[in-house]
Amino acid sequence: MRYQNAYVWLVFVSVLDLLLTMFVLFLWGGYEVNPIAAAIIDHMGFLWAIVFKFGLIVLVIIICEILGRRHDPTGRRLATVAVIISAVPVAYTFAVLFHTSSTPIN
Repeated sequence: MRYQNAYVWLVFVSVLDLLLTMFVLFLWGGYEVNPIAAAIIDHMGFLWAIVFKFGLIVLVIIICEILGRRHDPTGRRLATVAVIISAVPVAYTFAVLFHTSSTPIN
């Protein structure tokens, strides 16, 4: 594997996203913002959302490896961008949870 560090971060951030999604849906009574993930959860259940998420991770890794063999900087860039894109929902969820959990001082 060419970009192992990026892949580890991709899996870590994706698992964190799934855990936060589970907390938001089942503990805090929220909803899934991503319409594709929401449709999968609504029609097939949360387990299939996990399968979908890890299927996407495998697809990204395969594409990065194929691109990396042809042009290493492009494969590395794609792996980095995939981590950043996967981290956005996690950062957003943390921001929303922090904002909603803070209470104004009277």
